[in-house]
Amino acid sequence: MRFIKNGRLRALAVANAKRSIVLPDLPTIAEAGLSGYESEGWSGIFAPAKTPSAVVQRLYSEFAAALHDNEIRAKLIAAGVEPALTPPEALGKKMRDEIVRWGKVVKASGMKID
Repeated sequence: MRFIKNGRLRALAVANAKRSIVLPDLPTIAEAGLSGYESEGWSGIFAPAKTPSAVVQRLYSEFAAALHDNEIRAKLIAAGVEPALTPPEALGKKMRDEIVRWGKVVKASGMKID
């Protein structure tokens, strides 16, 4: 982000389906002329399998509170991170969907682990 803001790097587009709040003037890749391509970077916080539901919900609530704090949001955005909160069940589905999606790409590419 700092290289984009200081002009050392020129961003062409974001690969998300919608424009980023971090760089709102930057078009999406579809708006820039490459339709049918989308790749969103994301991260998540996970707990070990069989963590009690009450603990998972408490962690989710605490992260939700943190992401609604204006100071924390501002720091994340300044670092180029678009804060988003996904409920635990939806995050699990997203992860499973991504494994299927990118698994197809890996298979089609012929990549192998050394």
